[in-house]
Amino acid sequence: MIEEKKMLEPFFFFNENELKMTYLNFAGENTSLHIYDENRNELYARDFNDEFNVQHGLNMTKLPKGSYEVVLSTESNSYNYEVAVK
Repeated sequence: MIEEKKMLEPFFFFNENELKMTYLNFAGENTSLHIYDENRNELYARDFNDEFNVQHGLNMTKLPKGSYEVVLSTESNSYNYEVAVK
């Protein structure tokens, strides 16, 4: 029997300067979330290790207005999401 690994992309939602993210880590890989400003300075980092059901929310209202890159990284992939704080 061939074992098939399920892989789903994370779900990002950004509304009224609040970021919500959810990810089902079927592969059991170490996972982390990072936020970068327009100059690629890391403003936030959070490790989720090998948690299966990764859910995280952030209130970004205290950040200066501008564009930010949200990156969810696993051992085998990176998922990028752009947000604009207004």
